[in-house]
Amino acid sequence: MKDMIIRLGRNRTVALFAVACVLVSVLITYLVMAWFADGINTIGLVISILVPALIAPTATWHSTGLILKIHDLEQEARKLATYDSLTTVMTRRAFMDSALSVMKVASRNHAPFSLLYLDVDDFKQVNDTHGHPAGDEVLRQFGEIIRHQIRASDLVGRIGGEEFALALADTHLGGAMHLAEKLRRSLGQHVVQYKQQAIQCTASIGISATEWNQPLSFEQLCNQADKALYRAKKSGKNRVTHSVNPGPAAAAPVSGPTEISGSVLPPTTPRW
Repeated sequence: MKDMIIRLGRNRTVALFAVACVLVSVLITYLVMAWFADGINTIGLVISILVPALIAPTATWHSTGLILKIHDLEQEARKLATYDSLTTVMTRRAFMDSALSVMKVASRNHAPFSLLYLDVDDFKQVNDTHGHPAGDEVLRQFGEIIRHQIRASDLVGRIGGEEFALALADTHLGGAMHLAEKLRRSLGQHVVQYKQQAIQCTASIGISATEWNQPLSFEQLCNQADKALYRAKKSGKNRVTHSVNPGPAAAAPVSGPTEISGSVLPPTTPRW
């Protein structure tokens, strides 16, 4: 019943219910008259039409409105549980659940899978210097930049205060490194304007990747990405580092290695 009301909407539900009530009322009145009265009373039939036609819409209007309001609140609750209200990317739980599902699909299809952990450098200093609202604006704009630079099939979530994660299906280490470097440069060059304050931040990114023939568990992949991010921080920040389960993709030929944030990008098949 609830699904039907949601599908039909308030107006059509009220109209349909009112018509049904009128038909039932007329049918019952007709049968009572036919069985217990001398004949069909026209006035009785008119009353059997008017009474439900007047009462049913009023009662149904309020009840369907309550059902639809509860549905809207449920949808809003699901949205809040799935998407971070500040950055509009996925929440930690929603991201982890979705990324695990994507990784399982990639494994079944013998496809590569990469995971990126991205952390805003010296974010505490931003909050201390410019205030927490300014820090929130930095996170909001960083989330927007990330969303605009990934594919529709990629996932992005906010998994900590200033930490984001990206899940890249059908993406070898090399493709993940290219995307990470692109993000690092875009975020580092972006200037956040907040109440006549110009705020510029950098980001450190750690990457882990797995191949179908040398698989890692999702927990192992997360741990590797976290350790790679830690190394990026310890190496001076504003850089991309990786940890990968070695596989055939790491030896796929391209024109040559590429220098990325002080480390060499291993030859690999491009992501795009």
